[in-house]
Amino acid sequence: RWSVDVPGNQTVTFAVRVRVIEDSFVEITSWQSDFVTELNEFGLLTGTQYDNVVSVLETRQQLENIANERSALQAETNDIQAQQDQFRKNLNALGDSEREVSIRNQLLTDLENSENRRRAIQVRTTELEEQEQEIAQQHQTLLDTIFATS
Repeated sequence: RWSVDVPGNQTVTFAVRVRVIEDSFVEITSWQSDFVTELNEFGLLTGTQYDNVVSVLETRQQLENIANERSALQAETNDIQAQQDQFRKNLNALGDSEREVSIRNQLLTDLENSENRRRAIQVRTTELEEQEQEIAQQHQTLLDTIFATS
């Protein structure tokens, strides 16, 4: 309760304002670039904080791109494996006639090409794994930097 002085035969009005303070926690890794830009435009981020958050968004996008490419390469590897199995079955079914020898040679060429592609995919997958580890480390370092300075 507050004491309020009221002169005789008069009225006094006053307003009471109640301020509600809410704490909320958000995961900055789920932020979108538009939201970060708005925060920066409203002056809620320092230049360094803005740069760090933008870098987090970029590394997150790179990690997503790598995951998508790895997934596509895995699907292609599965397709190649199925094709190679079919090529081998077809090779076993062929006889020794001149036409079948021609088909056998074509199947062997196709099998060799698919194996070369499978090896190339394997090399690319290894490269992506290395990139992913490096970028994930950069991502974590950026997050540590952001939270250490906030």
